[in-house]
Amino acid sequence: MADMTDHQSQNRQSLAPPVGSPFRPRLGDLALDLAKDGRIGVVVDIPGDTASSYHLREPGGGGDWRAPGTGATLRPVAVPVTHVTLRSAEPVLDRRARQVGLAVGVHHEDGHSTDSLMVLLWKEAKDLCQALTRMAAEAAPPVSAELPRTAESAATARMLIREVLTCWDLAHLTEPAALITSELVGNAVTHAEGGVIRLAVKKLDVEGVRITVSDCSHARPLPRTPCPEALTGRGLTLVDAFASAWGTDPEPEGKRVWAEVRA
Repeated sequence: MADMTDHQSQNRQSLAPPVGSPFRPRLGDLALDLAKDGRIGVVVDIPGDTASSYHLREPGGGGDWRAPGTGATLRPVAVPVTHVTLRSAEPVLDRRARQVGLAVGVHHEDGHSTDSLMVLLWKEAKDLCQALTRMAAEAAPPVSAELPRTAESAATARMLIREVLTCWDLAHLTEPAALITSELVGNAVTHAEGGVIRLAVKKLDVEGVRITVSDCSHARPLPRTPCPEALTGRGLTLVDAFASAWGTDPEPEGKRVWAEVRA
């Protein structure tokens, strides 16, 4: 995030036309003529080789008139804005004013666009970030799958998690997420009941996911401390180490074990 320096602020101010400066419209622009009591016309000719003044015509084919070539009596006519687009994702921060600036393009009803700077107070910028975070999570619906309660399902679950996170642009979370998924599925395969387990993954925000494994056992999983020679028993210890949070929720037909992974 860049800082808005005094030099940058002065440059932006210098780009704005001074108050009361003449308006020099282009062909096809709408212009208001102060000398004609605010009459509005379309510019059909501009000062140049063939004319020394502006030639204006009322919209819809009304009467014509001319305005001084200096543009001193002309003023722009506001054209309704249709939408605004982001020019750069890199914000400009003014620490003293506690404001954030975003370069945007302003698009008007007549088809033309202008570059501008959208300025937000810090609270407004924070609210915008939170809204965008919610929208990003809502744009990625949860993914779920039913798997047989067999040892082979751990590999299938890892593959599914890797594919989903890659589609969500969260490939940097695939390794811890795959490890946690493997342990949760393996725990359900070993200790749960029934022939099916359910795997689900939900995007929490732009940098987090929740992985859930549901089974038909009401017994809550508890971390154990196996002896150094043991080959199993460390699954939930690994989950606790790699997850930002995890827990168990009871369900009518069993339980749901979940873990959250964040960058």
